[in-house]
Amino acid sequence: MPPEEIRVSFEGKGKEIRRSGKSVHDRKELVALNPSVVFCHEDYAFASGEPERRRFFFDQSAGLVSASYIDLLRDYKRVLKQRNAALKERREELVSLLDMQLAGFGIRLREERKKIEEEFNERFALRYEAVSLLGTEVNVRYRPNWPAELDLEGILQRMASKRAEELALGTSLSGPHRDRWGFSSKSGDFAATASTGQLRLLSLTLRMVQAEYYRSVTGRLPVLLLDDVLLELDRGKRRRFLELLPPSAQAFFTFLPGESWEDYKTESTLVYEVRDGRFED
Repeated sequence: MPPEEIRVSFEGKGKEIRRSGKSVHDRKELVALNPSVVFCHEDYAFASGEPERRRFFFDQSAGLVSASYIDLLRDYKRVLKQRNAALKERREELVSLLDMQLAGFGIRLREERKKIEEEFNERFALRYEAVSLLGTEVNVRYRPNWPAELDLEGILQRMASKRAEELALGTSLSGPHRDRWGFSSKSGDFAATASTGQLRLLSLTLRMVQAEYYRSVTGRLPVLLLDDVLLELDRGKRRRFLELLPPSAQAFFTFLPGESWEDYKTESTLVYEVRDGRFED
């Protein structure tokens, strides 16, 4: 079969994606075609940023391997939006009807996110220690807003107990949209005491494990795109980090002029320079 062609065109403020000549209306169609894992400076927020950014990363990791997870997350957000609108309009009967839907989707999200925690912890602590040589184990921790011991009935009771406050504020105060992800060590919350360098390495390790998780589920390696992020690590950590990257993965690195990219070069490396917007080998 001939390879599929993906074309992206921009017109005004709009964007059109076509797959082998046909319009793509849902981006999830593209996830499995040519998956990639991007290491960039903004990933630092996964280590030290707001809870929403951490949720985004782990939701993205789950969505890379499961289109059904994307559908589940969309279903939850759709009902959440409807419930928040009903709260603002003080339509209590509608809120009660939506509670069951929200709880049902939310319980499934909680279960899937727990699986992601387990999958990441099979790999994360070992990879982080191998590069950092910190001497203490750092693990991923998932803290659901609805505790694991709460079943459907318990969750509905919790939602009912917050009804008056939610009506006053016009927003839903409990559920997976308020889940938290964190990183723990023997001293407690690792991100609260870690240095900037330790947090940067933490974000890089998350991306490494994301790529490994994708391979473990699908049997395929994503393309690795590393946007000038390794230079924030010292030479020893850079070397150890590169040694842990999947050796058969196709990886692209970007460097600014004058940077020591030679440290990363192997016999199979292709080097291109960009001059006046054109590639030169």
